[in-house]
Amino acid sequence: MSAGIFFELLWLDLFPAGTYIPPQALLSLIATLTILACLPDADMRSTVLVVIATLPLAYLGAWID
Repeated sequence: MSAGIFFELLWLDLFPAGTYIPPQALLSLIATLTILACLPDADMRSTVLVVIATLPLAYLGAWID
């Protein structure tokens, strides 16, 4: 039993279990929809460019959270 507790405490700080915050997709989605609503001729090419351009906002939201 004490050996199990020792190894549990030894490995406790090595793995970042439970500390991962996923990207906030909602911030990126709101920015994408707002930009596309302002563009009158939004075709598939401009939509893909806007989605790629707003992807860093998802990681910014995770960093803020």
